[in-house]
Amino acid sequence: MKREIYARLFVLLIILSLSGAVAPAYSQAPPSPDPAQTAEEIYQEAKALVESDQTTADTLQQAMTKVHEALALVPESCKYTFAISLLHYRLKDWNNASQWFSKAAALPAAQCAQYDINLWLSMAREKQLASRPVLAMAGEVEVTRHFSLKEVYLMAETEFSPSGPESVLPQVRLEAPDDALRDLLTARLGSVQFYRQGPFLLCGRENTAELEKHYQKGIVDAYRFIVKEYGFQEPDSVMTVLVSKNPNELISLAKKIYPGERCFPYNNSFFGFYAKNDHLLVATVRGGYGTLLHELMHALIADDSPDAPLWLVEGLATLYERSGWTTRRLLGLPNWRMEFIRYQRPVKLAEFEQITGQEVIYRDDLAFIRLIMLFIDDKEQVGRLYREAKSEGASFSVTQWLHDQGPEFSEQAWQEFFNHSLAVYLAEVQRESGRLHFQQVMFIQKALNTIMQAGLEEDGLWGSNTRAKLQEFQEKNGLPANGNYTGQVQTLLEQQFGASNL
Repeated sequence: MKREIYARLFVLLIILSLSGAVAPAYSQAPPSPDPAQTAEEIYQEAKALVESDQTTADTLQQAMTKVHEALALVPESCKYTFAISLLHYRLKDWNNASQWFSKAAALPAAQCAQYDINLWLSMAREKQLASRPVLAMAGEVEVTRHFSLKEVYLMAETEFSPSGPESVLPQVRLEAPDDALRDLLTARLGSVQFYRQGPFLLCGRENTAELEKHYQKGIVDAYRFIVKEYGFQEPDSVMTVLVSKNPNELISLAKKIYPGERCFPYNNSFFGFYAKNDHLLVATVRGGYGTLLHELMHALIADDSPDAPLWLVEGLATLYERSGWTTRRLLGLPNWRMEFIRYQRPVKLAEFEQITGQEVIYRDDLAFIRLIMLFIDDKEQVGRLYREAKSEGASFSVTQWLHDQGPEFSEQAWQEFFNHSLAVYLAEVQRESGRLHFQQVMFIQKALNTIMQAGLEEDGLWGSNTRAKLQEFQEKNGLPANGNYTGQVQTLLEQQFGASNL
């Protein structure tokens, strides 16, 4: 009887199993969700938040959280890493934007080829550095870098050291042959030309005749004047000057000399630095020689007075960023640094010690330091200031020095000079309004090509085609179609170009 019951139950179980009512004990478990698919679904939710017409900082933060969830599921995704970078950029969190763009740039190139990571990274770094102080340079720092972020004549600078304490380039005494130096530069840089005159060995991709022009226009007269004005000794070893009119080319060459240095920008219209250990000046010469003179002053002061205080070094280096010749001398002129102080109360001469005694100098303070250098230079006393500061060393008081110079250096004279310099600067801004630098134009071209298939050549050069397409973009977005690259236009381009990369 029992055997018959068991047999019937067994048959019933088989029937139920075949009908699907009961799963056999040996059937497979349902497949687990695909992490990549889940990540993409989460990412699309984040993208919908960003593309909403009501996007706020809160919704951007919500989108950020979701993209982080997606990245946790697919940790090496360039797409999600880049998206997090863009969201930080939209939130104007430049520090995190720079860090995340750097992470994206470090991922395999094949995975990231569709994104303009280096362009975004460069823009984020420059915005980040615009709010940083100029770092203390004494002793430890062997290289100074000068580069620009020009929104309304806005620039920033910092210092950095190339990897490793040893020199890369051989040091060549002035009277010795410079073949070894030329050979090493050629080995590192490839096809370059040279022009040697006095202590300077100019190097670049331009022909020798062009390099000679740079020497004649940008170095020789200024160098002779500066050496005489400040009492500098001629360098005892060859000073290499790497120049180019193309900032991207110059950055590429600098990377070949210092392949381990990761701080070079992606592109920069006014790129330049001085490497003390290698006696090397690197400077963009497109549009003038202000960057070259800035770095030349660093080089000459470093040789003549390595312990000079930071305010004096930076003040004199910035002095000739924009300059002109009178009948007798090279005179510093107001430049973009006025933008930082145009709305501020001028520092009083009696207060000057407060900003010169700092271990770091912030950009607003540096703007005042440069302007006071212009004030002293206008009285033809800047060379004497340097020599006396060098002679007295740490005991030198610039406030006392200014006080001792008599009525020409009175508080009233300083205030009048400030007002006059500001008026000159504002008049020049009005006259030159609308000029864009290389990186801005490159960004406009890339953004318009992505957003509206503009078909522009991405060369960083402003022309009628780029202007016409920008006007078309303005018209489509309900803005005056005047071709002016305003802050509102920039924000719209960043948002739409960034969204297209998500």
